[in-house]
Amino acid sequence: MSNEKTINEPTILVVDDDEITRSIVSKYLESDGINAITVSNGHEAILVCKKRHIDLAILDVQMPNMNGIEVARRIDPVPVVFLSHVENSETILEAISERSLGPRAISYLVKPISKEETIRAIRAALGVAHELEEMQRLLETSTHALENEKRALSREIHDQVGQELIGIYVDTKAIAKTTSDRVDIKEKTDRIINSVDTIQRTIGGIIHTLYPEDLDTLGLRKCLEMMITQWNKRFQECEAKLLISGEIDELENNVDVMIYRTVQEAMNNIGKYAKAKNVAIELRRRKGEDDEGYLFSSKDILQLSINDDGEGFDIDEANLGIGLRGMKDRVKVLGGSFKIDSKAGRGTKIRVLIPFD
Repeated sequence: MSNEKTINEPTILVVDDDEITRSIVSKYLESDGINAITVSNGHEAILVCKKRHIDLAILDVQMPNMNGIEVARRIDPVPVVFLSHVENSETILEAISERSLGPRAISYLVKPISKEETIRAIRAALGVAHELEEMQRLLETSTHALENEKRALSREIHDQVGQELIGIYVDTKAIAKTTSDRVDIKEKTDRIINSVDTIQRTIGGIIHTLYPEDLDTLGLRKCLEMMITQWNKRFQECEAKLLISGEIDELENNVDVMIYRTVQEAMNNIGKYAKAKNVAIELRRRKGEDDEGYLFSSKDILQLSINDDGEGFDIDEANLGIGLRGMKDRVKVLGGSFKIDSKAGRGTKIRVLIPFD
């Protein structure tokens, strides 16, 4: 482990099961004013990331028990640079482009490494990591602002347009009552009343799309229960079961909206494409200590699992649709982990982990 860190000095975690490689890389970094922490395996890397801020991790790809690619998943969103032999380049490039890692897997170094190459690559990676951090902050800010806008707009539509429609409905009913003997007027008032009913249903759908306002009054648990009940009535050939454990109705507004939207989008996809017979949705709030495998396990965790026994698809060959990409983006905004596992003929599993204080 290096000397005491200065104020502006970045901290890089070097993870390699080879002691000589760890020593060489750390000396290269420290000669350029970079604080280096070295560990020999993935489990130690996760523990270090829990205890302190890490600007970048250098991960050996081939390590026993937990390889570098798996470590990258577990310490997400810490940016990473892979370190391995040249014959592993295709594996590394595939990992860098893999959906589950995203842009936080920045680049890779090929053994044997030189001092100049290492410092140049790491400085460039630190620059990219800083840009990614700024982009994440902007994304969080803009997403929260957008959700607030949508919430305000849905209330405005509900309060203003809704009241106007109610007024039209009441006035039309009054006209119909006072002119009950006029067939021509009755036909027109009936059309107006039917049109108002249609508009109200349409506006209700728009309001719910903008913001599921029932979350404010009923809470996440009740809203999810209602969603699954309605889904089972609509798709009677497939049974969906919902299991909720732990307190989930006192979450921050952006968290419960994200969970609701994720379940909603997943169920829509299952209904359209999966041809499933069974769907299991589990939402659980638990203490982070229950799972030592993830970086944010020191915090409370909201865990969402959605499993279906439908047709599934080959993730390696399929392009994620707008719905799945939207789920992943919403989870990432909250600093969470999104993982989807599917094989043709073997169903689909979605797992979401959201940390919160």
